[in-house]
Amino acid sequence: MVTMDEERVRADQGSSSRRVSRTKSSASVEMAVPEPTPSPKDASPELFFDDEDEDMEMDEDDEATQPLGEAEVERLADLIEKLDRAHLREETEIVDAPPSYNDSVECIALLRRGFVASKFSENYDFKERLNEERVRMLSIYPLTEEMWVDWLHDEAIHADDILGKVGVMELWAKSVAHEAGSVTLWKGYVKFILRTWREAQRRADTDGADDEGWAETFNFELVNLVLSKAVGDTMYNVPRSHEVWNKYCELQILQLKAMPPGSQSKIEKIQRLYLDRLQIPHQDIDSTFSAYSSFVSTYLPSSDYESIMQAGNKVYQKAKEALEKRQRFEYRLRNSYGQDEEGQAWSEYLEWESSQNNPDLGKALYQRCVLRYPTDSAAWEEYICFMLEKKGSDPDVLPLLELATAHCQWSGVLWSHRILAFDVRQQPLESIERIKHQATTSRLMEDKEENFKVNLAWCGVLKRRGVAKGIDDTDFDSAQLGLRSAVSEFGPKGVDKDYRIARLLVAFLTEIDDLPEAEKVWKDLETDKDMGRSGEYEFWLRYYGWAFRNLGNSGAVAVLKRAVTYWETLDWPEKIIDVYQNQIEEHGEGAAIEGAMMEIRRLRKRVARRRQQEALEAEQVAQAQAVAIPVGFDLKGKRRRSTNVEEDDELPHKKARASEDIDVGSIPPVSEETEAAEADQNGESSAEKEKKNTRDREKLTVFAKNLPPDVDELTVRKFFKDCGTINAFTMIEADDNSATASIEFQNAADVLAAQTRDKKRLNGREITVQLGFNTTVYVTNFPPTADENWIRELFKECGPILEVRFPSLKYNNHRRFCYVQFDASEDAEKATEMNGKDVEGFKLVSKLSDPNVKQERSGAVYEGREVFVRNIDYAATEDDIRELFSKYGTVKSIRLISKGRGVHSGYGFLDFETTESANASLELHEQKFKSRKLLVVISEPQGGAPANKKSSGKTQAKFPNGAAGSPEVAGSPMSTTASELPEAPDTDAIRQKTLYVLNIADTVNDSKIRAVFEKYGSLHKVQMQLNHQAAIVEFDEVKDAGKAMLALDGHEIDGRAISFGSRQAMLKTGAEQKAKPGLNPFAKKKEDKKSTTAATSLAPVRVHRPGVAVRGGKTRMGLGFRSSARKDEDEEKKEGDTKPKTNADFRQMLLKGKADDEDRE
Repeated sequence: MVTMDEERVRADQGSSSRRVSRTKSSASVEMAVPEPTPSPKDASPELFFDDEDEDMEMDEDDEATQPLGEAEVERLADLIEKLDRAHLREETEIVDAPPSYNDSVECIALLRRGFVASKFSENYDFKERLNEERVRMLSIYPLTEEMWVDWLHDEAIHADDILGKVGVMELWAKSVAHEAGSVTLWKGYVKFILRTWREAQRRADTDGADDEGWAETFNFELVNLVLSKAVGDTMYNVPRSHEVWNKYCELQILQLKAMPPGSQSKIEKIQRLYLDRLQIPHQDIDSTFSAYSSFVSTYLPSSDYESIMQAGNKVYQKAKEALEKRQRFEYRLRNSYGQDEEGQAWSEYLEWESSQNNPDLGKALYQRCVLRYPTDSAAWEEYICFMLEKKGSDPDVLPLLELATAHCQWSGVLWSHRILAFDVRQQPLESIERIKHQATTSRLMEDKEENFKVNLAWCGVLKRRGVAKGIDDTDFDSAQLGLRSAVSEFGPKGVDKDYRIARLLVAFLTEIDDLPEAEKVWKDLETDKDMGRSGEYEFWLRYYGWAFRNLGNSGAVAVLKRAVTYWETLDWPEKIIDVYQNQIEEHGEGAAIEGAMMEIRRLRKRVARRRQQEALEAEQVAQAQAVAIPVGFDLKGKRRRSTNVEEDDELPHKKARASEDIDVGSIPPVSEETEAAEADQNGESSAEKEKKNTRDREKLTVFAKNLPPDVDELTVRKFFKDCGTINAFTMIEADDNSATASIEFQNAADVLAAQTRDKKRLNGREITVQLGFNTTVYVTNFPPTADENWIRELFKECGPILEVRFPSLKYNNHRRFCYVQFDASEDAEKATEMNGKDVEGFKLVSKLSDPNVKQERSGAVYEGREVFVRNIDYAATEDDIRELFSKYGTVKSIRLISKGRGVHSGYGFLDFETTESANASLELHEQKFKSRKLLVVISEPQGGAPANKKSSGKTQAKFPNGAAGSPEVAGSPMSTTASELPEAPDTDAIRQKTLYVLNIADTVNDSKIRAVFEKYGSLHKVQMQLNHQAAIVEFDEVKDAGKAMLALDGHEIDGRAISFGSRQAMLKTGAEQKAKPGLNPFAKKKEDKKSTTAATSLAPVRVHRPGVAVRGGKTRMGLGFRSSARKDEDEEKKEGDTKPKTNADFRQMLLKGKADDEDRE
C-alpha cells in the first residue's frame, strides 16, 4: 500500500471496526478545525450543486447492464489466475514480473461490469474480489480519476449506516490525496459531505436522541473544513477552479445570512475572500467580479460602493490580462487533435508558464498535467524540477516527491530526487534508508539502470553522512559498509560504467585519511577481472589526479608509469604518454628526467607501430569490402531485395547508354519465390518488422456503427478522444441512413474504454460500438490484376463488407494480399470456407487474420540454394558457367545480368537443386576462371533497405517468363553471338513510345498497370516508381502510346484518377504519406551521438580510389566536377523533355504511326 506523508490521510477502506467520534471524523481529513460557527439550518446541498454537477452521478442507463458473455467470463478467469500468480511475490519470491497495468485495468473493468449488471447488488459474488483488485492495483499503479469515481460510487451505494459513511469519507480523502489538484474528485468529495451532512440533520431532527452520533460526526464544521481544503487544493486551476470556489463562497454567504445582522467580521472575511479570488486568473472571473459587485451593494455602505469597486476593478483587470495570456494555451488543450498535438500543446504551455513569475499557477498547471499523464515519469520529473527551482523550501516538495514515486515506482530518477530532498532537509538516516528500501524492493523496479540510480543517490547520502562532524561509530560503520557493498554489487555487472560508486568510496576514505585503503580501491579497479579499467585512459587520468593531490609527485609518477605499461590495450595511449611527459618535465629532477625521456621515446615508437598496424588492417578490410560487395549489396554481402534505379543508373556501363533518361538499367532480379511467400515480404528491416508484428490491428479495432450519415471524421474522433490514443481511423462509406467508422486504438485498455461509448448518443443518434476481433480475413494468391471491386465481388455472398485493405507496394511491388473486414465474425468465418478454391487458375488463400502467424517463405534464396557470382569474365557464356558449377551439383537455373545487346555485366545468380550443392560451390570463391578471379557468396534475403541507405522504393516489373525488366536487359540466357546483337535503340523513338503515368496509389502493382495499358497495344516494359506515385509504361509502338494516353487520361485505378506528365514532373512528386500513431509528449528524444575518437590517429584509414562507387551509388569526385544529378538535369533540358505531352502531340504520333505502317506496306 502506498504510504502518504504524515500530513496526508492514513485510512484503510476495508476497515470495519471503527469507533465513530468527533475526534475520529476530524482526524480523517487531518486539518485544523476552525472555531465553531453557526450552522445554517435551512441550508441544503441542492443550494450548492445544481443540475450541471450531475456528472458525478452514475446513471445505470449509461452502463453496460448486460451480463458478461461466455468469452468475457473466460477472459476474466484467465486474468484473475494471472494476477494471482503475479501477486504471489508478496508471500514468496518465485515471481519476477509484476502484474501488468493493462491486465489490472481490464480485470477491474470486467469485475465492475458484472457488478453493474447485477444492479449493484450487495450479494454480487465478486464484490469483495473487485475491491481486492482495486487495493492491489493501488499498491503498485495509480488509479485514474474515473477509476476512483467508480470505486467511490460503488462503496457509497451500500453505505447506509454511520460506519459506512465514515468509510466512504475516508476513501474520498484518500482519493484527493493520491490525485492532488483533481477538481473532479474534490467536487465529488464535497458533494458527498454535503449530502451526508443533510442526512445527519434529518436523522437528528427525526430521532431526537441521535444515539449513533450522526450530527456530531457530520457537522457543519466538517463541511466547512472539507470545502476549505478543496478550495486550497484547486484555486489555481485556471479552467475549473470556479467549480469548487463558487460553492465555498456560497456556503460562506449562507453562513453570513444565518448570523445576526451587522456581523462585520464575517462581512470583512467574505470581502477579503472575493478580493483574493479576483487576484487569481480563472475562467469564470467575470462572474466573480459581478458577484463581488452584488455582495458590496448588499452588505457594505452604498456611499463606499464606488471607491470599493474602483479598487476591486484594478485587481480584476490585472488578473483578467493574465487570464487572456493563458487563453490561447487553454484553447489549444481543449481543441487538440490527436496525441501528438495534445502533447505539443502541453509542452508549450508548461514551458511558457514556467517562465512566468507565478509559481502557484505553474504548480497548478503541472498538477493538471500529471493528472492527464499519471504514469509519465518525465512529466513528474519536470514538475519536481519546477518546484525545486521556484519553491525549493516549500514543504509541499516532500509530499510531491512521495506522490511521484507512488505513481512511477519504476523511475530511479524520481526516487533519487526524493532521497536527495530528504537528505538536504536533514531527515533522519533511518527515514532515508526506508525510502531506499521501498524503491529497491518495488516489484516495478526491475531495470538495473534505474536500480543503480537509486543506489547511487543512497551512497551519496552515506558518504556525506559518514564524514559529517559528530557522527557516531555506528553510523560511520554503516556508511563504510554500505559503500563497499554497493561497489561489489554494481561494479562487476557493467551498470556503473563510470565507477561512480567506487569513486564515492574513494572520496569517503580520502576524507577520513585512510589513503592506503583508498588507493587499494583504485588498484582493484585497475586489475579486477570483472571491473578492470586498465584499458581506459579516463580511468588513469582520474587515478593520476587523485594520486597527485594526495600522494604527491612520486605517487602520481608511479601511477603514470603503471599506466603506460598498458600501451598495447589503452584506448588513447598518446594522451597518457603526454601527461607522463608533462609530469616529468614539470616536477622531475635531473637523472630521473633523462631516464624517463628515453622511456617515453621508446613508448612513442611502439605506439606508432601499433597505429601503423591498425591502419594497415583497416585498409585491408576496406579493400576486401570494396571488392567483395557488389552494387546492390549491403556491407555484409547480402543482396538487396529492393531494386534501386538511381544506383544502377550510376554504373559505368550505364553512363554510356544514350537512353539513360528513361531506361531503368540492369538490376539483380528478385528470386523466384512463390507469390504467396512474396506476399509476406514488406521491405523493412528485421528490427522494424519485429516491432510492427506486435501491432495487433484486429484486437485493437472497434467499429462505430449507426453514425449519422453526414457526420465528419473530426466529430467522431472527438467523441472517442477520452478513450485513448487513436492509431488509425477510417470512415467507411455511408448509405442514406447511417455511416460506420473503423477506429484502431493503441492498446487493449483504450479498446475497453471505447466500449463504454456503446449505446451513447452522437448528434442525437444512438450509436453501436462493436469489437473488430475475428472479423478480418487475410486473402492472398489471387490474380495479380485483382482490385478492390474484384475482391468485393468475390466475397459478396459471405456478408456485408466494411473495408478492403491492400498493402503498400512501395518497397516490394510483388506483394499480393489484402485484408477483408466483414461486419460480423460469422461472415468472416464463412469467407474462410473459400480457402483453397480455384480462382482463375490460382489456389486462393482465405484465412482469419492473425498477426502472430507468419507464413514461411520458400524459394532458392530462402532455402540457401542461390549463390551470387561476381567478377565473371565477359567472354564467358552461360554454358561455360553451367559446366564450371555443375561439378558441385545440379544447376537448376542461371541468371546473368545483362548490360544490353546480349552482353552480360559480369555478375549473376545461380540456383542449385540442393543447399549442400550451393555451399560446396563456395570453393570457387577467389578461384581464377578464364582471365578473372570469381567472387562467390550465398545469397541471403533482406526484407528492408540496407543500413546505409533507404530503399528508393523503385521496383522493376516481373514478366510472365520470370525475367525482371525489359527482355533485353533481363537475366535471359546469353546464347546470342556478337554478330547477332541488335543495334542500339534510338533514344528519340524510345521517348515517344514511353508514358509517365502519375498519381498512382502505392497499393497498385505492375500487373494492374499492365492489364489497363496492354489493351491499347503490346508493352515493352512496365516500371513502377511508387516513391514518386508513378509508373513508366513503354510500348512497342509509338501509335499505341498515343492511343493509351488519349483514352486513359483521368481513368481511375484503385480509386485515383491517373494523369500523364514528363519525367521531371514525376521526379518532383514524393512518396505517398500516411498518418502514424502519436508518441508520448513527454518521452525524451534520443539523440544520435556520434562517437568521437580521442586522437586523429585512432580514426580508420579511408581508402580513396578514383571512380569507386560509394554509398548511394554515387561516384566520389573532386573539385570542379558537377554531380550526376545536375548532369541529368542538363541533359533533360537539352532533350526538351520538360513539358508534358499534349493531346495534339499524341495525335501527331498517331498520324506518324499510320504513315510508318503505310511505308512498310
